[in-house]
Amino acid sequence: MPRTIHITKEHLMLRRRLLTLPLLAISGLAPAYAQNCDTVFTLTNRANRSVTIFQYDLVSNTGWSPNRLEGTNLSPGASRRFVPRFTTNYKFRAVLADGRAFELYDINPCRISEVTVNDGRLIAR
Repeated sequence: MPRTIHITKEHLMLRRRLLTLPLLAISGLAPAYAQNCDTVFTLTNRANRSVTIFQYDLVSNTGWSPNRLEGTNLSPGASRRFVPRFTTNYKFRAVLADGRAFELYDINPCRISEVTVNDGRLIAR
């Protein structure tokens, strides 16, 4: 005699939730990582002084990252490539050899290819 199994509505809902949980976890992380766009940008120094400090970090983080130039200076006319890890908005900070600092906020790395240091400001394009 065949056995009949009764599945309740609650059982189906629980099963559906358990099956979709891993998908939700994966989809929640995917947009944050730079998988959907090219985040590479070039820092170009068009100022008359060397850039001694260059920092970028997520806007949501307090404070600033360590110096991304890693102890070197970016001379006038020089450039260097960087690759942010995430696709969310960043803040950028450059300090010139004379101590002047320039900052930019809410920059999406997917929408830029260059950050330029001028004598009076930072420009992202």
